[in-house]
Amino acid sequence: FSSLDLCFGCNTNQSNVVREKMCDFILLFSTDSCDICTCPPTWCGECLGRVFAAAQPEGEPESWMEGTASCPTCRATFCANDVLLIVDD
Repeated sequence: FSSLDLCFGCNTNQSNVVREKMCDFILLFSTDSCDICTCPPTWCGECLGRVFAAAQPEGEPESWMEGTASCPTCRATFCANDVLLIVDD
């Protein structure tokens, strides 16, 4: 990514995560409920983590990593395995 904007959520941190359907490649966790998200990186990990956590059942934190949430930009369903950190080269 040539240039990353500030996060849509906090408008403070640089966008540093992208959502890419990876759960099909991880043998320990696979879900057919995740969608392909084609959004450019517009969220920081902290804000996207809050979006993800808010979509999980409040009284069941042990199951959160198996849950899903909707992309706040395009509404595509994603899981925690689909969130990738963008690393500068």
